[in-house]
Amino acid sequence: MQEARLARSEAEQATALARAEAERCRELTGKLKEAARTKQEDRSDNGCVSMAQRRIEELTQELAASTQLVEMLSAEKRGLQQCLEGSLVMEGQGRVIARSWEEQGGSEDTV
Repeated sequence: MQEARLARSEAEQATALARAEAERCRELTGKLKEAARTKQEDRSDNGCVSMAQRRIEELTQELAASTQLVEMLSAEKRGLQQCLEGSLVMEGQGRVIARSWEEQGGSEDTV
């Protein structure tokens, strides 16, 4: 039971992290689009163009890293959810066995 709660808590934390990272990805995408717009507007100024290109490269790398983190957190969440589901199944099987034992006249005192 405690393992199920722990797995659920970890799954919720992973979900929260994934959502936060997805929001960060959206923000980076917006920044990337803005940087691309800036690049087009400042084509006449070579200094700004090279600075914008560097910034676009930085943002692209940040976006790729964030996307990878979101994918990793999503995989971890799926694993934790499977663990939680397995714990709940095991818990249910334990109850069935205990009920069967009691129905057959067994008691925990005799064990």
